[in-house]
Amino acid sequence: IKAAEEEKVRLMVGHIERFNPGVKRVKSIIEEGRVGDVVLMSSRRVSMWPVRIGDVGVVKDLAIHDIDVMRYLTEDEPLEVYAVAGKLRHVYEDYAHIVLKFPREVGFIESNWLTPHKVRKLIVTCTEGIVTLDYITQEVTIEDSAGTHIPSFKWEEPLRLELQSFVTCLLKGRRFEVDGEDGYRALCIAEAALRSAFQGSTVKVSY
Repeated sequence: IKAAEEEKVRLMVGHIERFNPGVKRVKSIIEEGRVGDVVLMSSRRVSMWPVRIGDVGVVKDLAIHDIDVMRYLTEDEPLEVYAVAGKLRHVYEDYAHIVLKFPREVGFIESNWLTPHKVRKLIVTCTEGIVTLDYITQEVTIEDSAGTHIPSFKWEEPLRLELQSFVTCLLKGRRFEVDGEDGYRALCIAEAALRSAFQGSTVKVSY
C-alpha cells in the first residue's frame, strides 16, 4: 500500500469471491431486509491440496476469501479470532477452523486440503431466515417462514468480472471494489487466526 502511494499507482487486491454474482445476490438479500438481521455466517471451503501452493497454508490460501466475504457482508471488522489448525500432509497448516467475533455477528470458517472433493459453500443465518450460497454454481437458496425459494440467476465467470472491474475503474477513475486496505485487513485477520491456533487462545485483531 505504501509503495503504491509513493509511486502514485493504483492498487487492487484479487479477492475473487467479491466478484462472484452469488455473493452480490446474498448481499442484496441482506440489505433488502428480506431475512432480517445477520446472526451467524458459516462457510466451508475444502478440497485436496493444490500442489502449486507451496508458500502458505489453508488460512491464507482458502479461508482468507471467506474472511473477506464476511467483512463485505457485515460491513464491519471482527474484534477477536479463535482458531484451531494443524498439518497432516503439508509444511504449513492444511486444515483450520476459525471463529470470527464481529461486533454483532459471528463467523465460522472451515477450510482444509484433506477433502477428496471440492466444496465452496456459505450459509448465512438471520433473524427471519437462512440464505445459502454455493460459490461454484452461484445458486442462492432462501429459506424462511414462507418456504424455500431459489431465485433465477445467470452464471458468470468471477475472474472475468474481476478483470473487467479493474480495467473499468482504471479508465473511469473509480475506487476499486477491493482496494489495498481490504487486502491488508483480511491479511491481519488471517494472521490473527494463525496466532490463535499457535497459542491455543483467543486473539484480538489489530489492524
